[in-house]
Amino acid sequence: MLERFAQFFGIDLSKILSTQHRQFPTVNETVPVYKRTSSQPTSTSKKVPILTYTQAGTLQKRGALPPHQSIQDYVEADLPGTNNFALRVSGNEMEPEFREGDIIVVNPDIQPKPNEFVIATLPKHGSETVLLRQLRKVGTTYFLHSLNPTYQDIPLQKKHRTVGKVVLKQKYY
Repeated sequence: MLERFAQFFGIDLSKILSTQHRQFPTVNETVPVYKRTSSQPTSTSKKVPILTYTQAGTLQKRGALPPHQSIQDYVEADLPGTNNFALRVSGNEMEPEFREGDIIVVNPDIQPKPNEFVIATLPKHGSETVLLRQLRKVGTTYFLHSLNPTYQDIPLQKKHRTVGKVVLKQKYY
């Protein structure tokens, strides 16, 4: 197997088998699992407000974030854009990719394309339901697709509105 690997990549098999150049950590060395977390902001990271689904659904125009006093929490994100907002995932409709409690950052200034994840609003009984879904296109019809097969796709209609594109997911353990 290693011979085929070496041949495919044009590497001398003796270099693969040699222990002289291996750089594996020893038992006493620490191996970083990740370089940066949201609790370790960089000089370019920004405070992104974590909104409720209700607040996200009421964003009528780009850049119209709720007043500072109505925002309960923030997350640090090193992303372009000044209108980004975050949401805590609720429900199981988008499992296994998005789980309850994950934090997603949404950019309302990016026009979503098929197969991207979006926040969308659906009018329902005089109010709006806000959903995290994948935007799908079949022929000329767009759908809001749930990754969990328990839930059905929703055909996108004129009365529905995409609020923005999901640009980041933060998972906490």
